[in-house]
Amino acid sequence: MDLRLWRTLPFPIRLRWARLRAILGRHRRLRRLCVVGIICVMTLSWNGARVHHRNAAAAWETTINVVVVDSAHEPGEPFGDVRTRLVAWPTTLAPADALEVLPSDVGVVRRPLRPGDVLTERDLGDTTSDNADQRMIGVPRDDTMLGLAIGDLADVIVIDDPWGLDPTSSVLDPPATIVAIDDDAITLAVSPDHAEAIAIGLVAGHVGLAGR
Repeated sequence: MDLRLWRTLPFPIRLRWARLRAILGRHRRLRRLCVVGIICVMTLSWNGARVHHRNAAAAWETTINVVVVDSAHEPGEPFGDVRTRLVAWPTTLAPADALEVLPSDVGVVRRPLRPGDVLTERDLGDTTSDNADQRMIGVPRDDTMLGLAIGDLADVIVIDDPWGLDPTSSVLDPPATIVAIDDDAITLAVSPDHAEAIAIGLVAGHVGLAGR
């Protein structure tokens, strides 16, 4: 060990090291056991690192086919207008609900799509519902709106006169689709009737969201 480095060590450490060297110098068998132990520990560490590296490389090399969007679209647009392609995607990076086959020409877009996005089951809606004619409306975000993500369905709870003596509430059906989340607001895709009900609720009462 370098003498300058040795002098920088605290005195108790230097004292214990000197005692250990003295003991190992007097007991040859103990010295050999220590050397063998150090070699075993280093070998196990090296093998563990190799296994971890091999597993990580195998995970990156494993791919699945996912549907990737090639064009930009907004909620409510027919899915038939969306250009897509199949792409081999690293399994570890693919969303759990990623579509692995090209969907048929049905449904509407439920959240903003940008080129390069991986298409998931939550991104498509049913044309048989009112989702084909959607409106975007923002709801103030508060501490009760937890665990929400873009593309999720959420029940919209409109509370009339929340500070009065007899407040009433109603849940809009069907649920809304979350299309954007900002620091102070959450943007929803809803039918025109629900957009009107939410706007009235924001003025005259309170609007809350409950994730599904």
